[in-house]
Amino acid sequence: MRSSLAFSLLAAGIALGSGAGAAQEAIRNRAVRIIEGNPAANVPPAAVPMVPPVVPQGNDRADNAAGIKIELLPGGEVGVGAKMAVRVATEKAGYLVVIDVDSSGKLTQIYPNTISLADPRGAAENANMIARGKPRLIPDPQDKTNFQFVAAEPLGVGMLVAILSDKPVQMIDLPDVPAALAGQIPALDYVRETTRSLKLLPASETGKPQEPKWSFATKFYVIK
Repeated sequence: MRSSLAFSLLAAGIALGSGAGAAQEAIRNRAVRIIEGNPAANVPPAAVPMVPPVVPQGNDRADNAAGIKIELLPGGEVGVGAKMAVRVATEKAGYLVVIDVDSSGKLTQIYPNTISLADPRGAAENANMIARGKPRLIPDPQDKTNFQFVAAEPLGVGMLVAILSDKPVQMIDLPDVPAALAGQIPALDYVRETTRSLKLLPASETGKPQEPKWSFATKFYVIK
C-alpha cells in the first residue's frame, strides 16, 4: 500500500495495543497512515523541483520561547524511499508534537503516532514529554517502538514543524495548509495561527478550557 504523504510511517509488524485510547484512534484516522513495504518500489528518479526556503536566523523568537531546535537526518534533501529521522532538542521541558506538511499542503502528525503510543495498558500521559537539554531522536533505534520514517511522494518542498506545549497534549488535529502556501515560510505562519486557536477541553464539565503556551521550530526539506 503506498502513501501519498511526504513522510510515511513504515511499520514493522507491530500489533497496536487495544487500550491506547481515543487519542490513538484519532491519530490513526486523521494524522498518520501506516504502510507496509517499500514506498520507493518502481518509482522513477526525478529532479529536485526547487530549493527549500531559508528561514531567517532568530525568526520570531517570541514564538519559540522554549528554544526548540529541529533537525532532519541525514539531511534536507532526500530521495523517494530514503529512510529519515528527526532530532529535536529544547531548552524547556514540555510535550512534543511533530507535524509534516508536504509539498501539496497535506498536514500529517508524525509524532507521537499510533505506534509510539502503543501500550496494552493505554498511552501514558507523559509518553511524548521531552526534557530540557535531552535531545530526542525519532524514531530511536534503541527504543522499544519499531517504526521508520520513509520519504514518499509528492515531490517538492515540505516542512517539518516541532510544536511544544507546556500542558499535556498528544494529538493536534490541524487543517491542511492551503496549497498556495505549501513549501513557503507563510505555511509556518498558518500552522502557528491554527495551533494557537486550539484549547484543551477540561476533564470535567465544571472545568474551564485551557490555553497551552506553544513554542514552534521548523525545518524545510526537499523530496526529490
